[in-house]
Amino acid sequence: MSYLEEMYGSISRLAEHLFPQPYTGELVELCDAALARIHSQQAKIDELMLEYCPGEMTPEQVENYAKHQVVANDAVARAVTSTGKRLVREMQIQVEAAHK
Repeated sequence: MSYLEEMYGSISRLAEHLFPQPYTGELVELCDAALARIHSQQAKIDELMLEYCPGEMTPEQVENYAKHQVVANDAVARAVTSTGKRLVREMQIQVEAAHK
């Protein structure tokens, strides 16, 4: 469990004891929204770090990033693969032409 999730649990429990029932729901919704935003921002940070400075990522960041990746459906995967292969081949042709 991450530090943020532990804090969220503490805030939720505290809210249940301190606030009347109608306010507890609103506070929990605010906490949910804040936690979702924090997770979204951390995902963006991890994505940028993976692209620009992967060596500075912690093992936890890499693991968290990897666990949130999804497999594209077959049609998308084939399209990406064929486009990638075509681009690689075009780059190889350009490099070969430059060395002639």
